Amino acid sequence: MNLTKSFEEFVQAGIIRKCSVNKPRAEFLINEAEKAFKGLCKRVEVMGVDEDNANSIIKDCYDIIMELIRAKLLLTGYCSNVQFAH
Repeated sequence: MNLTKSFEEFVQAGIIRKCSVNKPRAEFLINEAEKAFKGLCKRVEVMGVDEDNANSIIKDCYDIIMELIRAKLLLTGYCSNVQFAH
């Protein structure tokens, strides 16, 4: 049972499309992800992880990963064509 689509399937469906390489935008996203990761590490170090903040920490991790994925797409000449393309 394979639930994960291949990258080409996302391209064929129009969720991902070819675009110009956008290195400045990719670098911006990478820098933002690095800042967010440093802040997250500080927060976890000071506060730890507990029932009250675990969900927020997971959301921050998700946002960091998504910024890095978008940066990778931009560096390779792709971008997501649909709002909320995850």
